[in-house]
Amino acid sequence: MRVVLDTAVTLLAYLHGLMGYFPAVIRLRPVEGSTPPQYEVAEVINLQAVREEARCAR
Repeated sequence: MRVVLDTAVTLLAYLHGLMGYFPAVIRLRPVEGSTPPQYEVAEVINLQAVREEARCAR
């Protein structure tokens, strides 16, 4: 799990460097009782907005 987290963080940092802002990410959740397993969008997280809000708080 640690390797996956490290890879995800590295990818976000790389994308931030290329684009100049953090991208939005999609959090998925499994659909209960579905066969085969299916997923639905649980949340869209705007990382740039989270960053800007945190910078205002300091």
